[in-house]
Amino acid sequence: MASPEFPESNEASFGAGESLPVGGQPDQQLPQGLAITSMVLGIVSIVMSCCCWPFNLLPAIAAIICGFMAKGKADQGEARGKGMAMAGIICGFVAVALAVLVLILYLVGVNVNFMQNMQAT
Repeated sequence: MASPEFPESNEASFGAGESLPVGGQPDQQLPQGLAITSMVLGIVSIVMSCCCWPFNLLPAIAAIICGFMAKGKADQGEARGKGMAMAGIICGFVAVALAVLVLILYLVGVNVNFMQNMQAT
């Protein structure tokens, strides 16, 4: 019975082009601060959409900007966290869409209320 062949390298492969040394620690730690910032700001902006909708645009726009910066660095191999950057971008755009939707509903509601008051007089 033949013994299985093992690679000579000291790394274990985890798919998707990632490999870690046998100890479990990556060889170099790439920064992922922008990606984390983008994701956190995106989540905060969605939560703010529920309670204070005009002010959710600030963290949403910041999440989108940080997300695109982090994604660009991750694509160039200068940083990690591409998934978190994408989550921040998506959450930021969702928060902007929610803000626009709430604004439209508010304006329609104000217009309907104004028209009802005009007809009542």
